[in-house]
Amino acid sequence: MKNDIRFSGCHQYSVETEIHFYSPEPAAAPTIGGKPAAPVPLPGEFNAELDFEGEIDTDTAAVGDPSTAVLSRAITAKGLTLVPKGAVLHGRIARLDLSEGHHYLDLRFLYFDAVGRRIDIGDRENRFSVWNQGLSINSRIFGPFRGYGPRLRLTPGYSLFLNSRLAKTQ
Repeated sequence: MKNDIRFSGCHQYSVETEIHFYSPEPAAAPTIGGKPAAPVPLPGEFNAELDFEGEIDTDTAAVGDPSTAVLSRAITAKGLTLVPKGAVLHGRIARLDLSEGHHYLDLRFLYFDAVGRRIDIGDRENRFSVWNQGLSINSRIFGPFRGYGPRLRLTPGYSLFLNSRLAKTQ
């Protein structure tokens, strides 16, 4: 028995893909009465308390997945409300891995959506702490959360504490 194979009319296919996770989604320029809205001047450093939404489970989550939190108290400066209570903070998972028994989770929050107004924080240094029912996950330096054990899971109801400051220039 002899097998004879001939290739004819073959095609070659290729694809090129780029994935970008850290760029804020494009948004229409905010307007008030048809005129461009002024940017919100955030203080050089501020603290905020948020309620985590959604779920992050190291068994199913992936880098790039969206993440949101709701501002539980307004961000104010000099008696003025800069970001109102209820504003939604949008971001993505930037790092999610397991190394030597420690889970590392880095959330990169990019902007607040405050009643249709976008307030960017993606160019700032943002540090987070998470607390709920005895479980504390801290980011003591400007970097990822670190959790212990075979699984890290954040669910709605976690309190998220944000410290945001202007990035140091190089």
